[in-house]
Amino acid sequence: MHSSANKVRSEAGRARSPRIDVTIAAELTTSDDHLMSVQIRELSASGLRLELPAGEDLLVGERVTIRCSAGEVYTAEIKWSTGHLAGGIFL
Repeated sequence: MHSSANKVRSEAGRARSPRIDVTIAAELTTSDDHLMSVQIRELSASGLRLELPAGEDLLVGERVTIRCSAGEVYTAEIKWSTGHLAGGIFL
């Protein structure tokens, strides 16, 4: 059973994990081994929001590897991408 005690409601009314605003430098590697420097701008227990460099984009459904400046490595699936922002869920 999952508890929703630590969940907040999105604009659509769905429960979601609380978000934390951050600024963390990271390196992102796409599924075709393209490397780009990104900024993690928001974290939750289930995912993250990324700020991408100008001219870069990510494909919805793409699996990426994110290496933070402190050494942590995460795998995520991109769920949305628009302009210079993208969001994903941790795998």
